[in-house]
Amino acid sequence: MKRIELRGVIVSGNYDGEWAQGYIERGIFTPESRVRKALAEANEDVELYINSQGGSVLAGYEIANALTAFESTGKQLRVTVGALAASMAAVIVSGVKAENVSVHQNSRIMFHGAYGLTEGGSGAHEDAAVLLASINQQVIENLSARNPDMADEIEGWFEEGRAGWLTAKQAVDMGIAGSIIGVDAEAGAKISSDAAQKILENGIDVAAYDFDAATPDAEAGDTHEEPHNVASFVPLAEYEVLKARYAGMQSAKDKEIAALKSEYGARESEHIAAMSAAQKKIDELTAQTEAYKSEIAKAEADVIAAKSESEKALADLAAEGERRKTAEARHAALVGGVLLQDGGDADNLTWPDVSQRLGYAEAKKRYPDLYAQYGEQMKSKGKTK
Repeated sequence: MKRIELRGVIVSGNYDGEWAQGYIERGIFTPESRVRKALAEANEDVELYINSQGGSVLAGYEIANALTAFESTGKQLRVTVGALAASMAAVIVSGVKAENVSVHQNSRIMFHGAYGLTEGGSGAHEDAAVLLASINQQVIENLSARNPDMADEIEGWFEEGRAGWLTAKQAVDMGIAGSIIGVDAEAGAKISSDAAQKILENGIDVAAYDFDAATPDAEAGDTHEEPHNVASFVPLAEYEVLKARYAGMQSAKDKEIAALKSEYGARESEHIAAMSAAQKKIDELTAQTEAYKSEIAKAEADVIAAKSESEKALADLAAEGERRKTAEARHAALVGGVLLQDGGDADNLTWPDVSQRLGYAEAKKRYPDLYAQYGEQMKSKGKTK
């Protein structure tokens, strides 16, 4: 049979990591994910050993649901309660069939109302109160269904500041457990009034005694001054030492838990800071991207506008070229007509007339022969002189 241990505070899977391994092994807390994983991997019957002061309600329900799922596979589930199953741990135990639950003689099971911290206004606190009441009511109904005669008493356990503590025998009587390990579940711890008085006179803390079930037989004339029914006891001084030692251990444990919470808070703060920085970077990149998109869109619009203006300019230039050609043709026709009209036959035209009318460049272009003749004439005149 595979053994799974649920020790210390019941916490969520957020605490399940290599950094927490030492705390888990020492029984400071148990993440619900560890129990779920162990149950899922179990190929045999399972014993769940519980010694826990409780913890997260939702994490506890995850464990309870995993136990229900495991039982549905047909494998056997046994639950053993160690010294304590309190708060959410008690709820987990009460959700298992009583015949599958065993408690030690000195085990204690405790139920009380759920509590938590709320941040916000009155509405947030009211919502939290409704949630806590619903959690409590579900447990009350489950326990009262097993013990209808105790319904009022059970409901009282969940009042503000109250709690219901059960001994091993009371857990069996209420149908929460099926057996007490090593002890007859029907046997009750009893002590005679004379024995109790003797203990008080000796200065022994009654709470530190461990009594057996035997009672002096008055009818048989038992006149022993020493109570023979005391199985063992611890002197008050030694008990105080043990209490001080336990207080020191508890203080050290509280310091470890506080350190763990501080470490978790620091890690959470670092994670939040990293997420904030990453989001800020994402926002900056997003803003830059949008700016680039806007610039690209503007540039594309400018290119389209420039292209349109260029095409219009080319069209205007082409039209101007056509108009110029037409004007030049008309001008040539007009000038040619005038020259012909004034000079008669084109053969009678002279270079001075043409250059005066058309200008030197145009005349040279249109009447190169006249220009050449005029040049020869001017050379001849120069030689004659």
